[in-house]
Amino acid sequence: MVRKQINQKLQKLVELSNSDEVTKDPKYYNASKDALLNYYNAVKKAEETLAKPNATQTEIDKMKEEVEAAKNALDGKPTNYEELNKLIAAQNTMHNDP
Repeated sequence: MVRKQINQKLQKLVELSNSDEVTKDPKYYNASKDALLNYYNAVKKAEETLAKPNATQTEIDKMKEEVEAAKNALDGKPTNYEELNKLIAAQNTMHNDP
């Protein structure tokens, strides 16, 4: 029973890897190349482990930990539009001046 629950948790992490919950988060889409690559690789390894009919509990546990760690290590920050908004405001001011 416990193995099935952990296996299901790993499966859910893999399924979430391409979901809006992950991909629309600035931590993901603004993440560094290395952090994204690490995450992609962890998910790929987890998929391979899930596909193995004889995967051990230790392998499943390890993959779950690796995917969670890689997801938590995504380092993107929210996009800062402050400078862009200043430029737009300046352009609008110049455009509206007679």
